[in-house]
Amino acid sequence: MTTGQQEDAAATVIIGHKVRPGMDQEYEKWQEGVNAAASRYAGHLGAEVTPPTDLQPDWVVVYRFDSFAHLQAWMNGSARQRLLDIGEKFFDGPGTQQVISGGTQPMDPLVTVVVTHRVHPDGSGP
Repeated sequence: MTTGQQEDAAATVIIGHKVRPGMDQEYEKWQEGVNAAASRYAGHLGAEVTPPTDLQPDWVVVYRFDSFAHLQAWMNGSARQRLLDIGEKFFDGPGTQQVISGGTQPMDPLVTVVVTHRVHPDGSGP
């Protein structure tokens, strides 16, 4: 596979977690273990973790894989599920997840798109 083909077929997932107050350090250590597990999956290209900011209150994790199939194997794998079960104590509510695929993938009849926006209480912009 050439570099151009690899980029075209690459798949990315962006995951947001709201972490319980006071548990950021424990979450970050747990997340390092999750990233290490992901790196052992076929097609893993990298992971990035961004802590919360004033504009983005969630922890954001980005995983990149060389194909949608490899990303799906990680996302649906039992290793990840076990890690999520362990990390559940860190989460303050459900997370968010967005999958971006550069290549073609089988059509899934059950597709959901979630778009969120922060709105100031007075209705003004940021």
